[in-house]
Amino acid sequence: ILRCLVGSEMCIRDSFNMEDREFALIRMIPDLYNYIQWPEAWNYPFFFTVDYSRYSVILWKRKFNEPFVVSNPDFKITPLSPVSYLYEVTHKFTPSLIGEPRTSYVVSVIDKITDDVQLECVFNDIVQ
Repeated sequence: ILRCLVGSEMCIRDSFNMEDREFALIRMIPDLYNYIQWPEAWNYPFFFTVDYSRYSVILWKRKFNEPFVVSNPDFKITPLSPVSYLYEVTHKFTPSLIGEPRTSYVVSVIDKITDDVQLECVFNDIVQ
Protein backbone atom coordinates (compact mmCIF):
# COMPACT_ATOMS: atom_id res chain seq x y z
CA ILE A 1 0.00 0.00 0.00
CA LEU A 2 1.24 3.41 -0.92
CA ARG A 3 1.56 5.92 1.88
CA CYS A 4 2.80 9.46 1.93
CA LEU A 5 5.92 9.66 4.06
CA VAL A 6 6.86 13.30 3.79
CA GLY A 7 5.23 16.33 2.27
CA SER A 8 7.37 19.41 2.50
CA GLU A 9 7.69 22.66 0.67
CA MET A 10 11.16 23.20 -0.70
CA CYS A 11 12.72 26.52 -1.43
CA ILE A 12 13.39 26.03 -5.12
CA ARG A 13 14.12 28.73 -7.64
CA ASP A 14 11.88 28.75 -10.68
CA SER A 15 14.39 26.66 -12.59
CA PHE A 16 12.44 23.49 -13.25
CA ASN A 17 10.94 23.07 -16.69
CA MET A 18 7.36 22.63 -15.47
CA GLU A 19 4.00 24.26 -16.03
CA ASP A 20 1.72 25.52 -13.28
CA ARG A 21 -0.07 22.62 -11.55
CA GLU A 22 2.20 20.08 -13.19
CA PHE A 23 3.34 17.02 -11.27
CA ALA A 24 6.53 15.10 -11.92
CA LEU A 25 6.90 11.53 -10.74
CA ILE A 26 10.57 10.81 -10.17
CA ARG A 27 11.19 7.09 -9.84
CA MET A 28 14.93 7.30 -10.49
CA ILE A 29 17.46 10.13 -10.88
CA PRO A 30 17.28 10.10 -14.73
CA ASP A 31 13.59 11.10 -14.44
CA LEU A 32 14.71 14.33 -12.76
CA TYR A 33 16.58 15.37 -15.91
CA ASN A 34 13.29 15.64 -17.79
CA TYR A 35 12.61 18.74 -15.68
CA ILE A 36 16.00 20.33 -15.00
CA GLN A 37 19.35 20.43 -16.78
CA TRP A 38 22.22 18.31 -15.49
CA PRO A 39 24.55 20.94 -14.00
CA GLU A 40 21.75 22.87 -12.32
CA ALA A 41 20.32 19.71 -10.75
CA TRP A 42 23.29 19.71 -8.36
CA ASN A 43 21.79 22.84 -6.75
CA TYR A 44 19.17 20.52 -5.23
CA PRO A 45 21.12 17.81 -3.38
CA PHE A 46 17.94 16.50 -1.76
CA PHE A 47 17.09 14.60 -4.95
CA PHE A 48 20.42 12.76 -4.78
CA THR A 49 19.92 11.62 -1.18
CA VAL A 50 16.68 9.70 -1.77
CA ASP A 51 16.94 5.91 -1.79
CA TYR A 52 15.13 5.34 -5.10
CA SER A 53 15.13 1.59 -4.56
CA ARG A 54 12.61 2.20 -1.73
CA TYR A 55 11.01 5.56 -2.51
CA SER A 56 9.72 7.74 -5.32
CA VAL A 57 9.47 11.52 -5.34
CA ILE A 58 6.56 13.64 -6.50
CA LEU A 59 7.59 17.18 -7.44
CA TRP A 60 4.91 19.69 -8.27
CA LYS A 61 4.68 23.34 -9.17
CA ARG A 62 1.99 25.77 -8.08
CA LYS A 63 1.92 29.37 -9.24
CA PHE A 64 -0.12 31.92 -7.32
CA ASN A 65 -0.81 34.95 -9.53
CA GLU A 66 -2.63 36.91 -6.83
CA PRO A 67 -1.33 37.76 -3.38
CA PHE A 68 -2.62 35.14 -0.95
CA VAL A 69 -1.95 33.87 2.51
CA VAL A 70 -1.44 30.18 1.83
CA SER A 71 -1.62 27.43 4.42
CA ASN A 72 0.60 24.36 4.18
CA PRO A 73 -0.91 22.01 1.62
CA ASP A 74 -2.64 18.79 2.63
CA PHE A 75 -1.65 15.59 0.82
CA LYS A 76 -3.70 12.48 0.28
CA ILE A 77 -2.97 9.28 -1.63
CA THR A 78 -5.91 7.03 -2.44
CA PRO A 79 -5.68 3.61 -4.09
CA LEU A 80 -8.01 3.39 -7.10
CA SER A 81 -6.92 -0.12 -8.06
CA PRO A 82 -3.84 -2.30 -7.49
CA VAL A 83 -2.02 -0.39 -10.25
CA SER A 84 -3.57 3.07 -9.98
CA TYR A 85 -3.45 5.75 -7.29
CA LEU A 86 -4.83 9.25 -6.87
CA TYR A 87 -2.50 11.86 -5.35
CA GLU A 88 -4.40 14.95 -4.18
CA VAL A 89 -3.01 18.23 -2.97
CA THR A 90 -5.36 20.68 -1.26
CA HIS A 91 -4.34 24.29 -0.78
CA LYS A 92 -6.32 26.51 1.58
CA PHE A 93 -5.72 30.17 1.04
CA THR A 94 -7.11 33.59 1.85
CA PRO A 95 -6.89 36.59 -0.51
CA SER A 96 -4.58 39.26 0.86
CA LEU A 97 -3.92 42.94 0.18
CA ILE A 98 -0.24 42.47 0.87
CA GLY A 99 2.22 40.05 -0.54
CA GLU A 100 3.29 39.18 -4.05
CA PRO A 101 2.47 36.55 -6.59
CA ARG A 102 4.75 33.58 -6.11
CA THR A 103 5.67 30.14 -7.34
CA SER A 104 5.96 27.17 -4.99
CA TYR A 105 7.56 23.82 -5.62
CA VAL A 106 6.62 21.05 -3.26
CA VAL A 107 8.14 17.61 -2.88
CA SER A 108 6.56 14.48 -1.43
CA VAL A 109 8.61 11.37 -0.77
CA ILE A 110 6.41 8.29 -1.02
CA ASP A 111 6.83 4.54 -1.06
CA LYS A 112 8.31 3.27 -4.32
CA ILE A 113 6.00 3.45 -7.32
CA THR A 114 6.93 0.82 -9.87
CA ASP A 115 6.75 1.39 -13.61
CA ASP A 116 3.48 -0.55 -13.93
CA VAL A 117 1.63 1.76 -11.51
CA GLN A 118 -0.22 4.85 -12.74
CA LEU A 119 -0.44 7.97 -10.60
CA GLU A 120 -3.14 10.58 -11.21
CA CYS A 121 -2.48 13.95 -9.61
CA VAL A 122 -5.10 16.58 -8.73
CA PHE A 123 -5.03 20.06 -7.18
CA ASN A 124 -7.86 21.30 -5.00
CA ASP A 125 -7.95 25.00 -4.12
CA ILE A 126 -10.09 26.19 -1.24
CA VAL A 127 -10.54 29.94 -0.89
CA GLN A 128 -11.45 30.89 2.66
